[in-house]
Amino acid sequence: MIYQQLQNKQLTIGKALEEYNLVSFGHKKFEDKDRVRLYSWVSSLTEDSLNCYLSLYICNMLSTFYYKSDCTVQEQIVRGDVAEKLLYSMSTWDRNEFNQICHGVMQKTVMETIQYLVEFGTPRGRFFFLSWFCHLFNADYVLKIAGELERNKHFKDSNPSDKELNDFITVLLSNLDCLKSSEQERYFKFLLKRSQNVAILWTLCGWCQTKLPSIVKQEMKQVEKVFSRLIQDKRQDIFDTVVWSGVPELLCNELADPFINSVAARVPEIRNWTPERINGLRNVMLDKTLQKHKGFFKTVEHFSTSGYKELHDLTFDLLKTPAFVEYWKTIDEETRLKFLKKLFQSAKGSEASADCSEKKNRVLHTLKAIHSIYETLQLTPCAKFDDTVKEVMSDLQQKSEAADVFDAFVQVQSLNHETKENFERLLRCVINRDVQNQRLLPILKKMFTQSPEPSIKKNEEEDLKIKR
Repeated sequence: MIYQQLQNKQLTIGKALEEYNLVSFGHKKFEDKDRVRLYSWVSSLTEDSLNCYLSLYICNMLSTFYYKSDCTVQEQIVRGDVAEKLLYSMSTWDRNEFNQICHGVMQKTVMETIQYLVEFGTPRGRFFFLSWFCHLFNADYVLKIAGELERNKHFKDSNPSDKELNDFITVLLSNLDCLKSSEQERYFKFLLKRSQNVAILWTLCGWCQTKLPSIVKQEMKQVEKVFSRLIQDKRQDIFDTVVWSGVPELLCNELADPFINSVAARVPEIRNWTPERINGLRNVMLDKTLQKHKGFFKTVEHFSTSGYKELHDLTFDLLKTPAFVEYWKTIDEETRLKFLKKLFQSAKGSEASADCSEKKNRVLHTLKAIHSIYETLQLTPCAKFDDTVKEVMSDLQQKSEAADVFDAFVQVQSLNHETKENFERLLRCVINRDVQNQRLLPILKKMFTQSPEPSIKKNEEEDLKIKR
């Protein structure tokens, strides 16, 4: 009856609570069947639209029932989705209005009931507790419950989606706006240590710079620790552009070393180089701050020995990009030559792996790799690399089949001048070699017989059809 009057706005929440306290129910001999009936009734109430007044009335009713019935924690009757709906509705209270209406013993018992609802509710309710109630109750209570929830097995096992994490931090920071700076600082420090990904870390840092600028410098060491922890976690995609682009300017130099070292360690482990990852890695390699740090060249070295064509293509692209070439020129020529030799050898292999044709043409793969290297040398010449090319071409002259050289002819025409010159020398040498060995004629016969001439009779028949 009281609930219906409150629902119909015939009673204010203050008056409804006063009247309920005169008739509150619950006793130690409350039977199980009556508990079930009470749960069914509360469940039916949450099926309709709840406002904060109705949810406070229900929570107050449950708190007195639990107290008078002497329930154990396991006997709490409201669980799951019903508990979550009550929690969410309670979270919409304004703090000042709530404290005026619900205070003293009533507030204490209601807070205990909320704690039960969180514990026996849904994983979502446990996860969002901090963001839902940070603005309503004092920080000591909320952070105490949040700390206890961290030790809850169900909470530890929960695996929130990226959307849930974003919703969590958005609601939480919005609700912190109404608090005093001293409380905001306590929440910030609590959240900072527990950042679950780098995107959330940068969101918190941005909020701190706006809301608590006086503590930014003193918290930078903690930010550095959290960042180092997150980028070592294999679940964090450190090639996501937000990871490095979001670094506060104050911390760029301090975070460059741990970040580039993590990139260097992660590159050899990646087995799936998506376009997004390649783009993220490209941005990293073009960053002037990162290029100044020792670990940067370790990352570059991994490119030269990688078996992935995507990384070789990225390397060739970087060596033609002014922002990277400026860094590359600071490397001594001997080191550059070693790098190019390794890159050349692995690029030949990746070209062959990428070739899905039944017959893999070693000559063509080698020439394509030479083409790619010479393209990069236009901006950073390395004269000694010509000696490497001569060695490779000499090997091809001795071991290549003439048919493979002939097959490569058409595709080589689209390659650069240096590569075509090397191919022409190879072609002459192979022809001279096979002419002397009397091996060329059988190869030419085989090539021409594979493309049979059109039938004369068939052509004559087609001509007749046209004349008719």
